[in-house]
Amino acid sequence: MTSNNYKVQDFYGGYLFLNDRTDEAIPHYEEAARLAPNERAAHFNRGLVYLKANRNLEAIDAFNRVLELKPDDGDAHY
Repeated sequence: MTSNNYKVQDFYGGYLFLNDRTDEAIPHYEEAARLAPNERAAHFNRGLVYLKANRNLEAIDAFNRVLELKPDDGDAHY
């Protein structure tokens, strides 16, 4: 699936993530973050999928980006 719309990529990544298709979800969340670099949700979701895939350093990077965008985001601190 190709789309230059951040929300389409994010929603499809979410569909895959919720259906335990983590490896397939990762590129969609990465594309969502690339398309919307200042969108908190894109980076937060990317962090979650990286955690589920045990890609912890990448998850930390994604959550750090969330904190750059929204320093008081309590969810990104866990």
